[in-house]
Amino acid sequence: MNEKAEETIPKNIDYEITRVGEGVERHRRWLKWTRENVDPKLQDEIIAGRMHRLEDEGETDPLTGLLNRRGVEVRTQGVVLEALRSGKALGLVVLDINSLKRYNLPGHYVGDRVLQGVARSLKETVRGRDILGRWGGDEFVIFVVPEGGEELTEEKLEGFNQRLKEAVEKIPREEIIKDLSPEAVEKLPASVGFTSSVGVLEIPKRLTFKQLREMGYEERMGVAEETAWGLFYKVDQKVMEQKRQREGLRQDS
Repeated sequence: MNEKAEETIPKNIDYEITRVGEGVERHRRWLKWTRENVDPKLQDEIIAGRMHRLEDEGETDPLTGLLNRRGVEVRTQGVVLEALRSGKALGLVVLDINSLKRYNLPGHYVGDRVLQGVARSLKETVRGRDILGRWGGDEFVIFVVPEGGEELTEEKLEGFNQRLKEAVEKIPREEIIKDLSPEAVEKLPASVGFTSSVGVLEIPKRLTFKQLREMGYEERMGVAEETAWGLFYKVDQKVMEQKRQREGLRQDS
């Protein structure tokens, strides 16, 4: 895209339009502004580029660059279709960062550094086919996708989970505490850690390739979506269980 043309768009437009399906009226105003103020020869290119970025932003967490919950849900449906045909289970790792509220005490920008560091460490550790995303505030989820003839087990997932923990623990503390006073640093945890749980997700219904092929697109995606909803419900269950466990530990201490 022409850089000069890009510069003609007000800087606050990126901030104003942040999610697909949200800010519809603002988006209409942006389109109207573009039609009235931008060189007609450049309008189509600029609008097409913005729409492409909107699609990406609608599935991406702006802070960490990972998939957001919507992005995870969209990407998982394709994996579920494959699992319905193969009958192979998926793996699940759900984790949330310990003591994020303490990191936020000096300012939320410190907690943001932690979230970004965790995201980088997880991204460097997961495999290419796995689906990694930020599920909520301090929660991350990984759908582990089997490769080739691989069969996922609890033991394998625990080993994978241990590698994730080791990677996160290596986040340089200097990245988090830079610019903080010694008094503020003393109140922070010694290292970044997380609470996590793993599970093997059995796909409840197996369909042959022929059956999937004979379905219409809408029917195929409907089956995948309903199956995926069951998986997402299990994610939410694990998130709630972990939060209850943490609250229980705080009350006991």
